[in-house]
Amino acid sequence: EFQLQMYTANFINAGYDIPTISRVTPEDLTAVGVTKPGHRKKISTEISKLTLAEWLPNYTPADLLEWLSAIGLPQYHKKLVENGYDSISIVTDLTWEDLQEIGINKLGHQKKIMLAVKKLADIRKSLNQLDGKMVKQRQVPGSLDIVTIDALDNGDLSQTPKMSTFQDSELSYELQTAMSNSCQETRGIESTQGISRSQESIGIRSQGSGHSQETVLTRAALSSHSQESLGSGSSSSSSGGRTSVLHRTKDNLGNPPGRPNQ
Repeated sequence: EFQLQMYTANFINAGYDIPTISRVTPEDLTAVGVTKPGHRKKISTEISKLTLAEWLPNYTPADLLEWLSAIGLPQYHKKLVENGYDSISIVTDLTWEDLQEIGINKLGHQKKIMLAVKKLADIRKSLNQLDGKMVKQRQVPGSLDIVTIDALDNGDLSQTPKMSTFQDSELSYELQTAMSNSCQETRGIESTQGISRSQESIGIRSQGSGHSQETVLTRAALSSHSQESLGSGSSSSSSGGRTSVLHRTKDNLGNPPGRPNQ
């Protein structure tokens, strides 16, 4: 009958602990010495039943030693520093080949370090993406909200027009009052301009009427002179006619009928 205990020494000698065993793959089992496919299948099934809390640091440690201590491998600090991995910023460049060249040969320790490296790289990538979004938000202005103004049915500007955004939320009372006053001032300016244009039109018409009155007066004066001339001519004709008639009457009275004039 298969029992997991038969492979205990294999995992211990390879540097595996329970957290690291929870992340093993079939290839890792083969490397440890579990060569029978059926045993690998059974071990993988039992490992999948494990429930472990996250044991990798979910933050960026201050230095290399803190990082190694967080994953339980502080003993490799000296080897890493001697091989140029002396800061937390460069440790994310580690590879499996680098670990073997440095002298970290236990498969369980290599597995744990590479899992921690991947976690650290994911944290750094998330922080860089967050910083990029913040910079983009500062550089690119936000989209403008569309503001609508509901028209008044009665056209009364004394009432404050209802203005709302796409969420139908009313604007502040101060802003609505300012908009209303602006509309009233615009209406007042238009009325004043209309009155000025009316006054200019009336002035032009008055000037035209003055010219017409002067023309009428001129015509009236000419007519008066004509009437006076006619009156003088009529008076002279009438006076001369009456004088001629009087002379003929006297002549007729002084000479009886039938007598020739002396």
